[in-house]
Amino acid sequence: MLASYAWGRRVSGAEFVHALGVRNRVARSIGAHFDRHDVLLTPTLPELPVAIGTYRRGAEGADGLGWLAHLFHRSPSTAVFNVAGTPGMSVPLATDPATGMPLGLQFAAGYGREDVLFRLAGQLERAAPWAQRTHPVWAGALPAA
Repeated sequence: MLASYAWGRRVSGAEFVHALGVRNRVARSIGAHFDRHDVLLTPTLPELPVAIGTYRRGAEGADGLGWLAHLFHRSPSTAVFNVAGTPGMSVPLATDPATGMPLGLQFAAGYGREDVLFRLAGQLERAAPWAQRTHPVWAGALPAA
């Protein structure tokens, strides 16, 4: 956060306006997709879930842009919807057979169409319930006795 803050203080007005233009082009491009389709399905992550601390490695000394590039490399499918301001959801519909780790599938919808995702999530959860499917190591797991 501090690296992003420090980088942001050095950005000129012209650079900021250019960045807003890029964001606007991304949002319009995504918006055009959702004029024709209700949802878009992507992987949540491009790889299996990584160990805690992995995101931090290789980012030492990164400035704001370097940190964002690092995060976008690790999670390229989610960033575009954050930039565009369109809703997205990740649901654990699959499991890695080798590790048992849940695999997220991301669904995105058009601007302001959270209702589409909520309805879809309800349908998916009824068809493939995931509430009781947990990996042996998870935030709600009880410590070994």
